[in-house]
Amino acid sequence: FMGAVQESTDLLILEQKLDKRTSYYKYIKTKLDFVEFNPLDDNALVKWLTARAHELGGELSPGNARYLLERAGLDQYLLSNELDKLLAHNP
Repeated sequence: FMGAVQESTDLLILEQKLDKRTSYYKYIKTKLDFVEFNPLDDNALVKWLTARAHELGGELSPGNARYLLERAGLDQYLLSNELDKLLAHNP
């Protein structure tokens, strides 16, 4: 059925662990415009938080970014919301 899908259709597959041995994985990897998004690790999240704060007109040191990670966890969406709250209070 994958060959019959319109080119303008986006396919989103949510898997805890994607089995790269399956035929559907091999098909989408070779035949489609495939992008895999993996969760960021601690260090990447610290860099992302500091860069995001700068983009939004604020400042966040790497130490404070780590503190935020310890308090809020590794969920990037939640971290984005917490950063928005912090910058709204005191950029």
